[in-house]
Amino acid sequence: TKDYTRSFSPFIKISTRTKGRQPVTMNISYNNSLTIDNNLSAGAKTTTRSLKDNITSTVQFTKKGGLNIPIFFFRDFYIDNDITFNLQTSWSKRVDKKRQNELQNFDDILPFTDTESLSFTPTITYSFTKWVSGTVHYSYEQTYNRRTGLNKNTDVGFNVNIKIQG
Repeated sequence: TKDYTRSFSPFIKISTRTKGRQPVTMNISYNNSLTIDNNLSAGAKTTTRSLKDNITSTVQFTKKGGLNIPIFFFRDFYIDNDITFNLQTSWSKRVDKKRQNELQNFDDILPFTDTESLSFTPTITYSFTKWVSGTVHYSYEQTYNRRTGLNKNTDVGFNVNIKIQG
């Protein structure tokens, strides 16, 4: 066998951040890879070509602050409350083609694997104090495959973290 792999990870990546006390951070990247497997055994000369494309992006916003609660005859009680909003999106596509002999052109062959997926995940993290924080997330994923059709998955959840120190 003879194998060939070309991978650009990332092929293009852009990262930005706004100025200010509560900056917004944005990242986007594009990955591309090509794998060619040549099977040159006697009688079965096949070539398999796999092309993968992937685009991912992230947007994150954090608001830091606090809250003073006045208590009569005592000092004020200060509570940290930081909020972080994170949005992740992803798109990927994979196409696999197999050629049985050298006379066939790859452009004329239908793919035996053709998968495209899209996902979307917003997450909100709220920090009540340095000891208690909570996260709420939603996830949506849509996958299309030439053989199985369209599949959709959703997920909703939350986490509560309590730090115990002794």
